[in-house]
Amino acid sequence: MLRFSDGVNLDTSGPLRALHLADGWYVLGGGMSIPVASNEEAAETIRQMTEHGVRNEDGERQPTHDA
Repeated sequence: MLRFSDGVNLDTSGPLRALHLADGWYVLGGGMSIPVASNEEAAETIRQMTEHGVRNEDGERQPTHDA
């Protein structure tokens, strides 16, 4: 869980997914938080990470779902 001083908490566990917040788009999952420019970039990032077999923080293949 990432906790920011403005009160925003981001749960980075679980499958890769897109999240839109007031300050922009993010790809979350597998212990990561990746800022992206748009929902389309989020979907492309998830596709590429899935294609390359992204691993979670425990080294296990990361499950994904559509953004």
